[in-house]
Amino acid sequence: LSIEIIYLVTTTLTKISILTFYRRLTSSLISKPFLIAVWASIVFVAAYGISFVFVLLFTCWPVEAYWYRFTTSWLKTHKYKCHDELTTLVVIISMSTAQDFIAFILPFFVLRKLKLPWRQKVGLAAIFGVGLVTCAIGALRIHYAHKVFHYIRIADPTYDITWEALGSWVSTAVEANLAVICASAPALKAYCHCLNGSHPETRSFGWY
Repeated sequence: LSIEIIYLVTTTLTKISILTFYRRLTSSLISKPFLIAVWASIVFVAAYGISFVFVLLFTCWPVEAYWYRFTTSWLKTHKYKCHDELTTLVVIISMSTAQDFIAFILPFFVLRKLKLPWRQKVGLAAIFGVGLVTCAIGALRIHYAHKVFHYIRIADPTYDITWEALGSWVSTAVEANLAVICASAPALKAYCHCLNGSHPETRSFGWY
């Protein structure tokens, strides 16, 4: 549960960071519909993050039942109710992947107006390539979620969740970290200039 909430909070804040960067682009590069789309995306991501944190926190009622429902002694003296965790996770992952795709596709409406040298185009292609990989990994997590919870439902006595969930944990970590890399990409420009011993030029578009 803690991993799910940390993942949700981390990726939500990262996406908002990326979207607010889009908002800061020079006005000559962006249109009013683009700004509306960015603000709508920010509201959507923020509402998604806040609402599903509470949905995860109250997976079971009372909350401690999430951990104690497998303890025989606790069950003898307590009653509890839990909603379907698999359904919740699939909805969260699906919405997260959709948000990744939105964050990936929005800049193309701005970039098509720019005439850039080939080196800058390669750099942008690399950044968007990472964003596309993030979308793909998000989709892969849906498969892993089904795999993990399928065996829990059929009560397979040989099932070891710590082993079977490895793919899910790895894909979760990779997706979250790739998203952070994408969000940090604009700041890497100044770092690259420092490595080359040159001074960064002032440009209206901070991605290159």
